[in-house]
Amino acid sequence: MCCLVVSRVMVGLCSASILLLTTIIGPWASADTLLVNGQYQDSQSYFDPPFDPYPPYNQGTAVTIHNFAITPFTAQLQAHTGVSLTISAPAGQEFVFRAPAGITPVRFIPNFFFAADGSRRDIYEGVTSLSFQGLGGVAPTLGAFQSNVSRVADSGSFFALDSEYEYSSEFSFRSMTISAVFPAGGWETKTYSPWDARIIAYATSDSDVGALSELRQVAPVPEIDPAGLGSVLALIGGGLGLLERRRRRA
Repeated sequence: MCCLVVSRVMVGLCSASILLLTTIIGPWASADTLLVNGQYQDSQSYFDPPFDPYPPYNQGTAVTIHNFAITPFTAQLQAHTGVSLTISAPAGQEFVFRAPAGITPVRFIPNFFFAADGSRRDIYEGVTSLSFQGLGGVAPTLGAFQSNVSRVADSGSFFALDSEYEYSSEFSFRSMTISAVFPAGGWETKTYSPWDARIIAYATSDSDVGALSELRQVAPVPEIDPAGLGSVLALIGGGLGLLERRRRRA
């Protein structure tokens, strides 16, 4: 079933428009991490009904994909100890991931692949980590189906931030950072293009439960009017002064 999901979600990534800000900090700086910052592009949700009435193929699959496109960039990975990729929701919005009753846990899968020279060879080299900004609820935990790893090919021809997590209750976030450490040595200067750039949420289900994840508006923080605040403070000060005068008369 996992292979079916992967083949389905690849469609449409190549034609995506892109919006990316990329900063590369060299070895002369105090930090030597390759920083990549990207913005949300689009989403899609679907339900694949069961194709067999008998176990283990008698359940369908609910899937939601958030797509992120990344412009090619040139870097010498030997100059960096690791990579930090941050993706963000549009301004004023946040990602919310649902956990429909009866189908939890839901799998939460960040897939960000970068290839140079058309190479794609999988070598497990390091551990990635997730951090969330504006987190609401409980963050997903590392799942049992796949190690949380960065994949790196020799000479730096390919690297990826690819892992699988699980969650059982609704959570939300405004942005997420995936970090990984590169093994030392062997890197060449190459131009990297995105192979995949997406976050997938999917779970087995007997029926269509709707989107597992979506964007929602973030309630704005009320602004304090300085003029109004000054009036309130003046009123409080006046009241305190009146109480003090009454106390002295008494």
